[in-house]
Amino acid sequence: MIDSFEKTENLFKHIREYVTLQKNLIRLESVETISKFISYTITICIISLFFSIGLIFCSLGLSYYVSELLGEKYWGFIIVGLLYLLISIIIWKSSIRLLQIPIINYLFKYFFKIKK
Repeated sequence: MIDSFEKTENLFKHIREYVTLQKNLIRLESVETISKFISYTITICIISLFFSIGLIFCSLGLSYYVSELLGEKYWGFIIVGLLYLLISIIIWKSSIRLLQIPIINYLFKYFFKIKK
């Protein structure tokens, strides 16, 4: 009878240890996933910042070049602005196919580690 109580007590002890280890494992995996996601997001933000600065300077250069070709400064800026407006409308109209679906798929793969 005492042997049975000891086995039961030992079983509960192992179950508690197992549950504690599982909690720690889940905590560590979630911290790892969140830290990778944050570092990836910061990297994308920094790259986007430098890309935006480069795009601004290229846009100004293109605007001045078109202005020289047309003879009036404002025409270059209007044409480049309309070009960006057209690109924005195209991206907006096709945003579900071009942006939302790939981002959702990436996040699912990233957080749930789906392997093909």
